[in-house]
Amino acid sequence: MGTTHRYCGSCGKPTVAHAADRARDCPECRLTFYPRISPVVMALVTRGRQLLLTRKPGYAPGAIRWSRVSSRRERRWSMR
Repeated sequence: MGTTHRYCGSCGKPTVAHAADRARDCPECRLTFYPRISPVVMALVTRGRQLLLTRKPGYAPGAIRWSRVSSRRERRWSMR
């Protein structure tokens, strides 16, 4: 988990690695802290046999680097 949740947010004591999960435990409070996640949305947009691809403007001229449409999910977006 890197440097996230090295200390308990409740009591301030150092946390230890969780035995079975990718998490940290506070031995004092018995709280478990999980890493923050950043959901990503990825889509493949098609029309018949055509694909919609994107290209980052910063790529070197002549470089053939295309990608699918993707974005980090914003909290206010509905996933329904």
